[in-house]
Amino acid sequence: MSTLVKLLLKLIYHNYPQIEEFVRHVPAHPYFGSETILKITWPQFLPNGVKKVIALDTDLLFNQNVHDLWSIFEEFDDHQMIGGAFELTDNLQRDMATPEYPILETGINSGVLLLHLERMRKFNWSTASVELTKEIISSKKGLRYSDQDVYNTFLHNNRHFFYELPCKWNVVINFAKLIRDCPLSWVISDAAKTNCMTKPVGTNLPGLLHICTGNKPEQQLNKTFKNPNPVKVVRIFSMQELHYTFFEVYFAFRNLSMQCFQ
Repeated sequence: MSTLVKLLLKLIYHNYPQIEEFVRHVPAHPYFGSETILKITWPQFLPNGVKKVIALDTDLLFNQNVHDLWSIFEEFDDHQMIGGAFELTDNLQRDMATPEYPILETGINSGVLLLHLERMRKFNWSTASVELTKEIISSKKGLRYSDQDVYNTFLHNNRHFFYELPCKWNVVINFAKLIRDCPLSWVISDAAKTNCMTKPVGTNLPGLLHICTGNKPEQQLNKTFKNPNPVKVVRIFSMQELHYTFFEVYFAFRNLSMQCFQ
């Protein structure tokens, strides 16, 4: 018997002209857009009653309960205030890191961040991040990876503020050179038969997958998408298989009847 879960969602919109003015003057790479720099302003402009947030990009899929991700805040020590996962590829090492502005290991992907806003405010993050942003722009003539430039530079110099998320909580899907291991299996049921319930199959499942390619699912709406070689056994997936499965799951959920959420 299927059990329908009613989703409770509250949307709150914020309009802060001073943020818009700051963002408008930040030179950023066209792929990211200057709007993404908003992610460094949240400790300042979210209400003080909001003490922790999970900051997410929109090009991702959860494969495990978001509560499991939220519970990781309990693992922070007394100093850690920013949690993120390292990049699996060499993108940030190749395109962001410089002798003047090195990064931690392979770099931190800011598409999924656990932000302890209360601690960031006590540290005076808002002032520090704005000054660092200006410094990087002055040196590099722009932000190649937008907010990621700021977070990576800051955390390289302040490692004690950083909590490393397990790689399964930000499985970045792209086709750059892989330089970190994150062995995962993501066997799913036939997307064509997906109804209101899905049943995870296998072990070492990803918690959250993040499609970091220029070709997003919403750009493929008019195309029929089907994995030509569906994986039916539990084993480590290749990047190509993760990519196909992401699209398959995305469209399966996109095509669900809205009755599933009433």
